[in-house]
Amino acid sequence: MKTKKMILAILIGFIVVIIFVGLMRKNDRSNNNPLSIGTEYGVQVNDKNLYTFTINNISKVQNYSNQEIVIIDFTYKNNNIEDNFIIDQNNFEVIDDLNQQLEYIDCSLIHNKPKLIKKNQIYSAQIAYSIHKNTKEIFLSFHTKYTNDTVVFQLPVYR
Repeated sequence: MKTKKMILAILIGFIVVIIFVGLMRKNDRSNNNPLSIGTEYGVQVNDKNLYTFTINNISKVQNYSNQEIVIIDFTYKNNNIEDNFIIDQNNFEVIDDLNQQLEYIDCSLIHNKPKLIKKNQIYSAQIAYSIHKNTKEIFLSFHTKYTNDTVVFQLPVYR
């Protein structure tokens, strides 16, 4: 009798662990597979689509103040955030294919700088980063203050 109770307790414990691990995986939306140009990324909280973010394009390498830079075009839409909303350089960490951090550049080549938008608005903006001479790809890690989500975009560098 005691053996049956012990086996039952072990089985119940095992089932609880399996359910817990499954829930943890479901709530972990960090993406191991990098996204690419044109892929829309949406952020949801409590079944509400808060906003979407898409990288539209990356420019050819350009020279600016004795630096090689790339300009990244992106679009964001505020679907359900009541406060004014912005996606800018503070949402990104950018490294190259040699794992070197890239620096954000505030330059005059940017035509549409990120700006605050209201609920149900959409905006297309640009940001620029300096790159190293041999950079072939950049990895733009996007994070948000609304969730613990992080997603990585893998972007080619065109020379």
